[in-house]
Amino acid sequence: MAFMRKGDYLILMNLDDTVQSMPGETIYSMDLDDIKKARDIGVSVVLEQTHWQNCERQKGTELDWRIIDNQVDRCLKAGMRVLLTAPATPARAGMPDEWFGRYTTGEEEPSYLSIWNRDAMAYVREYLEKVIARYSSSDVQVILHEVGGGELLLPLNACYYDMAALESWKLNHDGLPHPLAADQATKDWIKQGVLDHFAYMNEPVVKQHGEVWDSMHMVIAYHYSPCTGNDYQREVHDMYRRIWPECTIWLIQYTYVGHMGSTGYVKYLDDLSMCGVKVILEADHPRGLPFTTPLAIGKKFAGQICAPVHPSSRLPNQHILDWMLANMSDSLKLWRESGL
Repeated sequence: MAFMRKGDYLILMNLDDTVQSMPGETIYSMDLDDIKKARDIGVSVVLEQTHWQNCERQKGTELDWRIIDNQVDRCLKAGMRVLLTAPATPARAGMPDEWFGRYTTGEEEPSYLSIWNRDAMAYVREYLEKVIARYSSSDVQVILHEVGGGELLLPLNACYYDMAALESWKLNHDGLPHPLAADQATKDWIKQGVLDHFAYMNEPVVKQHGEVWDSMHMVIAYHYSPCTGNDYQREVHDMYRRIWPECTIWLIQYTYVGHMGSTGYVKYLDDLSMCGVKVILEADHPRGLPFTTPLAIGKKFAGQICAPVHPSSRLPNQHILDWMLANMSDSLKLWRESGL
């Protein structure tokens, strides 16, 4: 049975306040009453962001599920179904040094496990499978959450100089000492690594409800860095169609409004939607819904994701407010009237 259902137009996004991961900003989580208020106006799905380090603070220790259990239970008690993120990077403690990506300087990137390190990726998938097994339900869909808030696969700067990545490079590039960001051979090598990674990691995800979820952001590839792997998203979605022809592909875009000046990005999302990818568009917080909902409907996207309590909104609220609920209710009304 599919996880997403007819009428799931607005996904509520809830951050995990147990780890303050945004320097200079304070993260708050919505409580049970907040989530119930959203449910009362017709929202039925909440995306809960989790942190692996809350469950496993050091490699090899017994998993402590209490924090994630509370997150899931809170949503289910409110009558919501849950999109549960399973992060791709664990706590640093106890992890082998060689598992982490490295820059050209040799410096380690502690937020990123190398996709070319088979042992590291097997460990990530093992954790992902444990999360899926624990919360297996028609009301829960676990999705893989990569680095950069889920919008990146690889870091912005070239981070493929760890031993496993270099060994992979040398297998097919005899005579070329190391990858270079602007080199076509490097781009082809990264693309293959990206395709292999997503096929491997999403296999257990698809088995839950016949859905594959993605949140990579194309603009990051266009404007900021050629090193993220994000510019191969079209090829990734084509691969999903080949491997799992019956699956539904969902693409969350946590940020959109600020990138509307990029015609390439806008056309890219339009093209994906035309090809059957279910695009979930940023709401720009509840205050943006009067603008973004007609925009998303006009483009025939599948829905929106809205974070009423989020530091980037620049609002001081720690709970969902009445005017936010009113905007969300109006948005749902427009979605229902659209017939999409």
